[in-house]
Amino acid sequence: MEKKLILRGVFAGAAAGLPVEAAGPELFSRTTQANVGIGFGIVFFGMAMGPLAERLLKPRRPDAAVPSQKLDPLPA
Repeated sequence: MEKKLILRGVFAGAAAGLPVEAAGPELFSRTTQANVGIGFGIVFFGMAMGPLAERLLKPRRPDAAVPSQKLDPLPA
């Protein structure tokens, strides 16, 4: 199964590397694509990582732990 999947990936990568003629004139220059693209990329990456970072960095309430993960108090 893995060999078949790897082989399909090799063929897909080889097909993607073949030269293809452009369908029409470019709507935006490469410079415009690069400058605007990096701006949109940074904004959307921030939008994607913001909630994740908030979730990971948010302090957890001690009473919200799963019962199996609660630690027993140390013996006195």
